[in-house]
Amino acid sequence: MIRDMTPEDYTVSVILLKRCWEEMDFPMPFNPVKVLALLKRGVEKDDYTYCIVYVEKDIILGVGVISVKDSWYGDFKTAYEIAWHADPLLPVHKKAYIMFDLYVEMEKWAIAYPVDYINMAVSTRPELGSVKRFFERRGYKPVSFDMFKEVDNVV
Repeated sequence: MIRDMTPEDYTVSVILLKRCWEEMDFPMPFNPVKVLALLKRGVEKDDYTYCIVYVEKDIILGVGVISVKDSWYGDFKTAYEIAWHADPLLPVHKKAYIMFDLYVEMEKWAIAYPVDYINMAVSTRPELGSVKRFFERRGYKPVSFDMFKEVDNVV
């Protein structure tokens, strides 16, 4: 079942997001304090961010966060997926089911907001081909390619 995130979900959601971050092998460190602050802002303060959880038998198995931003380049709004994760300890088929349900709910919310575009980021390395096909079948087009470089800012 998918439902809106509540303050009672924060701790488990941060733990789950940390596990997902580690699985994606990003070079940047995970900051649980910042993630918690962003979840709190999305749940308690603003109306342009939507935070949801996938729950089964009172256990959070997935987290979705999507946020609307005005474009710098034109008169349009885009909903950006911020977090879209299922517990990496689950079997692949179960993760796919949860991810699909989270996706459907986040897209419904964005369309009703309303927005002109939806941006769903894909960080899943092994399943990239199947995830790309999943989105293309739903009308998405690849438009960017992210590259990261660590910068030594020691002065």
